[in-house]
Amino acid sequence: MSKAAHGIVKRRKGILIAALILCILCGGLSVLVPINSDMTKYLPADSNMKQGIDLLSSEFSNLPVTNTIRVMFSELPEEKGEEISDRLKALPYVSSVVLTDRKQDEGAVRTLYTVSTDYDYRSKEELELEHGIPGAFPDYQVTVCSDDTMGMEIPVYIFVIAGIILIFVLLILSASLVEPFLFLLVIGGAILLNMGTNLILGSVSQTTWSISAVLQLVLSMDYSIILMNRYRQEKEAGSLPEEAMERALKRASSSIASSSFTTFVGLLMLVFMRFRIGKDIGLVLAKGVFLSMLCCIIVLPGLILLADPLIEKTRKRALHIPTKALASFGYRCRYVLAVGFVFLFFGSWYLESLAGISYSLDKKDPIAEIFPPENPVVVLYANSSEEQAALLAKEIEKDPGVISVMAYSTTIGARMTPEELADYLKEMMSDGGGMAGYMPEELSAGLDPAALEKAGQMLSADNMKKLYAFYGMANGGETPETLSLEEIFAFLKENADSSLFGAMIGEEMRGMILNMGDVMDYARSQLIGQQHSLMMISTNLPLESGETTAFVQTLRTKMQDELREDYYLIGNSVMGDEMKESFGGELLLISLLTAGSIFLVVLVTFRQLLIPAVLVLLVQCGVFLTVTTTWVIGYKMYYLAILIVQCILMGATVDYGILFTNYYRESRLRAGVREALRLTYQNSMHTILTSSLFMIIATGVVGLSPADPTITQICRSISIGAAAAVLLVIFVLPGILAAADRFTAGPERKRD
Repeated sequence: MSKAAHGIVKRRKGILIAALILCILCGGLSVLVPINSDMTKYLPADSNMKQGIDLLSSEFSNLPVTNTIRVMFSELPEEKGEEISDRLKALPYVSSVVLTDRKQDEGAVRTLYTVSTDYDYRSKEELELEHGIPGAFPDYQVTVCSDDTMGMEIPVYIFVIAGIILIFVLLILSASLVEPFLFLLVIGGAILLNMGTNLILGSVSQTTWSISAVLQLVLSMDYSIILMNRYRQEKEAGSLPEEAMERALKRASSSIASSSFTTFVGLLMLVFMRFRIGKDIGLVLAKGVFLSMLCCIIVLPGLILLADPLIEKTRKRALHIPTKALASFGYRCRYVLAVGFVFLFFGSWYLESLAGISYSLDKKDPIAEIFPPENPVVVLYANSSEEQAALLAKEIEKDPGVISVMAYSTTIGARMTPEELADYLKEMMSDGGGMAGYMPEELSAGLDPAALEKAGQMLSADNMKKLYAFYGMANGGETPETLSLEEIFAFLKENADSSLFGAMIGEEMRGMILNMGDVMDYARSQLIGQQHSLMMISTNLPLESGETTAFVQTLRTKMQDELREDYYLIGNSVMGDEMKESFGGELLLISLLTAGSIFLVVLVTFRQLLIPAVLVLLVQCGVFLTVTTTWVIGYKMYYLAILIVQCILMGATVDYGILFTNYYRESRLRAGVREALRLTYQNSMHTILTSSLFMIIATGVVGLSPADPTITQICRSISIGAAAAVLLVIFVLPGILAAADRFTAGPERKRD
């Protein structure tokens, strides 16, 4: 390492210039990285829902893909409904508007519209539309909520607040006013490098993109602190700046490398998650930690030497952290602490097992409190099972949680008597052409509301009986008892120019019949593909509840028992149910892999079995306390947050234990147990507190922000877990090390 350290110090100017160029380049590349907000793309390959989505996209590529925004008006007069609908339609980027519902709630009348747009969520156009709707109706009380399931991005002001707090903490704990800005500059450059090199991954998830910068900052800040502390110690020993830096690099590089390696290994364990969002987050963060480590070893030395005059001019007295009482407490209560930790570990493990686990997260939705959103489930089944699917649809419609079931067999393919078909057509046409909002413009243009209503009035049961009779005559048989909507309009379209109907219908009606025939063809293409058909079940069930789980599982059983071929279920509640089925085994696998890999890393470092066992169990206890604390304060722990927090905490906070144990073993070479604890606290407390406060504060501030619920849950959990882990290291680990001194201090320890 001596030659490498000499080369880094000697070529520091060239390194700084190259680093600046790379940061600018990667900053530009970062804007080219595709951001994916569709979580279903990260479902495992063997997921029934994932396979269904792939089939859906291949066989029903012509399905209209629209994104929706719900708009609620308070105290809107009923007679203004159509006017407001027209004004919404006139707004830029709107493809269709449907007046969805009207309800009187607590004395107030509220009206709900569903506004559709062809632009992606969070695109410039969609955001302009979403934010512009309230301003377009200044005389009304309007509430707008996008149906983007990912929720809003982290507001910029949250990063500003977190940054100000972190700089304040660093300024208090640092020995110079310049040091914090050097640390942030280096980590900021590493973050740019990481964001730009994400391009080699093809794309990153919205969740990863939102939290990777914050987590990279908090996970790698201690590398800079370790190097700066070593540099200061070497200068105080009498070395000149360049010589001091070479020695600091030589002596600190192993600590920085081992610290980053445990974090790196812990993050890589996310790759083994079935839900591939773990792989996405794990690879990006592991790459970020590696780049931060390189920047700290290669770039930071040059910056420190360049700013050394300023560092000296702005030197100040670092905050003194009294630790004598802690050392005394740790020594006197060492056996109590060791035994108490056993009870704490198993107690937190038991409480963690009682905590509720959530498999979906709802974002804040004020409109949902008045108009509960529908929770759809899509069923994809083989065309050969159409008859069985028709029977199933009728059975599913009887469920109290089901609003409607739309399939070929329940719509255009439903077989009806003349009376039933007449009633169905009247209802369909008397809505003023509301169905036009769901069709291509070239078809909806022919659905004139007035003409539709007039046609509906002509469709009496007697006229439908005559039409059935004409159908039978034209097909050389008896009058059929039932026909489908598709058969009727295909017949009308085929005979619209014949003498049979020429005298009965006018030109306007003839054009509408031809258009409705095209509509039937379009509707069929939306429901029946080359090999599979669609059934869309609309429910009023919550996204996640015992009732919802029972419905999904009952639906699976019915499909499995009654359909001839394979079937696929698609929906947010379905995805949650799939995750629930595999969560227990996945959490166990991830926990064992993470704990095992960290155990091996610590074992190589200390070459002693008890120390890695204690440190791994200590951090695992922190994970248990995180879940328990989240449960106690009234939240359900999101399953994805548990898996991610398990890996991040195990990889990152174990460093605090390693650092403390290293200092304890060094101190025991020349001092007794009591004095060794005092020296260990004195030497390690500053680094542990600085690094841990960074993690706790940064993730805690983001966890309190009005951002995507997945992001806030993950960050809040990391903040709680980091606090739990550092408290265990500060208050419990010293007692365990002292109680088991003959095993933890090493064979060369000083005898008391």
